[in-house]
Amino acid sequence: MFNKRTATWFGIGILGLAIHHLSPVIPLLGVGVSVPSIGSEGCVHITGPSDYQFCEDSARSTTEKGVTYSACDPIRDIMNPVMDFEVLHDLSEAKTGAIWRINYTSENPQPEKLTVRGSPPVSLDFHPLGLAIDFNQENQKSLILTANLPILGGLAGVEIFGLEENAEDGSKELVYIRSINNPLLNAPNNIHIIHDPRFRGSDGVPSFYISNDHYYTHDLMKVLENYLLLPVSTVFFYDARTDTLKPVIKDLIFANGVTGDETSLFVAETNRMVVRQYEIRIKEDKDNEGSAPTISLQYVTKKSFPMAVDNLSYDSSIKEVIVAGHPKGLQFLQYTFSENKENMTVPPSLVMSWDVQSGNVKKLFSDDGTVYGTSTTALRDSESETLFISGLLNRGVLVCPLKE
Repeated sequence: MFNKRTATWFGIGILGLAIHHLSPVIPLLGVGVSVPSIGSEGCVHITGPSDYQFCEDSARSTTEKGVTYSACDPIRDIMNPVMDFEVLHDLSEAKTGAIWRINYTSENPQPEKLTVRGSPPVSLDFHPLGLAIDFNQENQKSLILTANLPILGGLAGVEIFGLEENAEDGSKELVYIRSINNPLLNAPNNIHIIHDPRFRGSDGVPSFYISNDHYYTHDLMKVLENYLLLPVSTVFFYDARTDTLKPVIKDLIFANGVTGDETSLFVAETNRMVVRQYEIRIKEDKDNEGSAPTISLQYVTKKSFPMAVDNLSYDSSIKEVIVAGHPKGLQFLQYTFSENKENMTVPPSLVMSWDVQSGNVKKLFSDDGTVYGTSTTALRDSESETLFISGLLNRGVLVCPLKE
């Protein structure tokens, strides 16, 4: 019989389940967390032109020393599809994003916006997010792959560009190759390329892993996905040999940055504040000569961090993952959803390293937002002993000396 006592215990049970499910929210919000200044001494804030801002992701060049390429979108502060935030009403007048190049080790670093040659359908609706660089040893050519979140109604997806030299002045430029669109890939975020030549398509495009940060794309269901921490985001594998996309990691709460090498994949799960490690297994069918190799993932471990983890980078030579993110989630959300950010404090930055062999983690850079805030990507350059940081809602990039 359903009496008052039963109803009380039922209510307690429901409350307990809710508390258990939402308990990760408390550390995620970062309320009361102190963000000390670590590693900011000697840093150089490189600003450049007014639209060199909001560079969500960056990647080091594989062929040019001291050079990075960044995916920047100058309207991200008023149009953020990832967080479902929109202020801009006349979308047709929105500025487009771009890929920028900078030699951060030069005496006077000057960011260069790359022009696009060819006839890309994204030329008027390009809003890049995650970015990865591929170098094909066979033809000695480089490609840039970037997630694109168009705002004018087109399908989200991945844009593929050749990275070439302009014949007239020798500057770098992009040559549009093709787009990858799939209804399943409705919220593409970050890309990890498989450089193994056996996994290239006939046009030389590589296969890759890509995070799909949300299942729902807008309105009420996306709000519920964000605030109820629904485990519905995914990591996909795009097989360039067959032009197919398949889910390989499911049930994540906001899949974000992905990185690794040919044998390891690391995945940032933002709202669980963890980075997951997987082993990449490539297998050939020895009994069927000439058959295509297969690829699969095996879960290894995970590591927790005191922040909403964002993008990742990996140095396979020392087996170290560099993790950037947001240590004060509530402040970050308040800033992101504010229409007037001028009088607000920029949310803090945090960059940490994870030594995969020892399991040790260490803070490399920490700032309350005074020097540089909203860190989303950090790249460690051991050769020049520098740390390159780009921010979701900050102008330009930050270059800091590495201090052990």
